[in-house]
Amino acid sequence: MPADGMLLAGKPPRRTPRQRSRKAPPVRNALGFEVSRAFHTVLKTRQFIRATEAAVNSFESNLGVATKRLDGGSLLKSEVLDVEVQLAQAREDLVRARNANTLAERALRNLLGIEDGEFTVADTGTVVSAPDSGDFTHRPELAAARERENAAQA
Repeated sequence: MPADGMLLAGKPPRRTPRQRSRKAPPVRNALGFEVSRAFHTVLKTRQFIRATEAAVNSFESNLGVATKRLDGGSLLKSEVLDVEVQLAQAREDLVRARNANTLAERALRNLLGIEDGEFTVADTGTVVSAPDSGDFTHRPELAAARERENAAQA
């Protein structure tokens, strides 16, 4: 049998019910991992939005101060233009952050299989602790790998 698991006729090898049942838990684990990662990406993009909104607000107030100083004659026009450029960059960062949040929420919707309808993501996740034991013998992906190894040796 070729290394990629395909027979010479181009058809995949037949799998026993035991092999098929061992394949499902690793797929569920991978899906759970991807859903968790997408959820935390949504939370991360929300925090980035808050940070960039604060930066925009800060630069807007800085621009107000700079404009008043320019009117008073204690600031050069080029320094006001520098603050305007920084404000424009901060606004661009805010647009990017909102776009990243939209994409992250869409990715989460896709992983959950939600096409239409109301969809909100919680602001916090559950606290998960590490497993007590280091026994990994019952991990489904490791059992499937052992089975593939045994089939290759046979």
